[in-house]
Amino acid sequence: MEDLEAMAVSAAERMGIVVTSDGARLLARGARGTPRILLGLLGRARDLAQVERSPITTGIARRALARQGIDEDGLGE
Repeated sequence: MEDLEAMAVSAAERMGIVVTSDGARLLARGARGTPRILLGLLGRARDLAQVERSPITTGIARRALARQGIDEDGLGE
């Protein structure tokens, strides 16, 4: 899980946006160990964060997961 959190922080930096440690943790948990899914969720979270002109926080990460139909444990419908 820590590897995916670090990946989220690194990828967010490359995208030009900041992700909080809690936001990265939530996205990593939602990705259920799959880097490809993490990057997709991070892209959705980045879009929301840019609209709100905010870093990717826990709230933004939760909304990004919800819009993809994923709960905080990474489970879909």
